[in-house]
Amino acid sequence: MPYILAILAALLALYGLYQFMLNANTHQVKSLFLSACVLGVAIAVVLLALTGRLPAAIGVIAALAPIIMGILRARRPTAPPSGESRPPRSRDLTRAEALEILGLSGEPEENDIQDAYRRLMKSMHPDQKGSPWVAERLNAARDRLLKKGKKKKD
Repeated sequence: MPYILAILAALLALYGLYQFMLNANTHQVKSLFLSACVLGVAIAVVLLALTGRLPAAIGVIAALAPIIMGILRARRPTAPPSGESRPPRSRDLTRAEALEILGLSGEPEENDIQDAYRRLMKSMHPDQKGSPWVAERLNAARDRLLKKGKKKKD
């Protein structure tokens, strides 16, 4: 009977995990995986310590230290590429660069520019674990294209 209950609990947990994965975004999946790994290591260390194998538990922690440090290092905000200290201001960008950044071509309308900007900013915004540097480049590209459009109308 206990085995049947354990199997039912495992199936229920797998179904819950399946439902979570259907609706989860990338950051939620990464967070779940990291939490599961940390929990697994903690349980392994506690079990090794309780069974009198404390040196083995310390060895497990020492062996996993580089992996843990790599994960923590990867979670830090990234620096701008190629050593740039700040993104270009809108007046520093050419029209072609601004179009390329926003993934546009030709003579886009103002609403096309805004739509492309919003679409990219949803995934690249620092609040969504995006890069502040990339968000500033998107802002500069949008400003460059919108200012150019306003000059034409004047």
